[in-house]
Amino acid sequence: MQRVEADIAISISDLKKNLSNVIRETRDEAVAILNHNKVASYLLPAKLYEDLMDRLEDLEIAEIIKSRANETPIKVELNEL
Repeated sequence: MQRVEADIAISISDLKKNLSNVIRETRDEAVAILNHNKVASYLLPAKLYEDLMDRLEDLEIAEIIKSRANETPIKVELNEL
């Protein structure tokens, strides 16, 4: 069975009929969009999407830092850059 990663779900046909209302009423929440009772997509508020992208970027940077933790440092003077 497919997991629904949102507290709110709506069918594609209902979303088409009421897009403005759905966006207004679910202002700060993710909405699962269903097609034949299966999740086809998610509708995310802009702020939530931006925060998610920032978090992913932070995780990618953390992985780079971990991968370089055991490298030998190279001393560089600022005027050499």
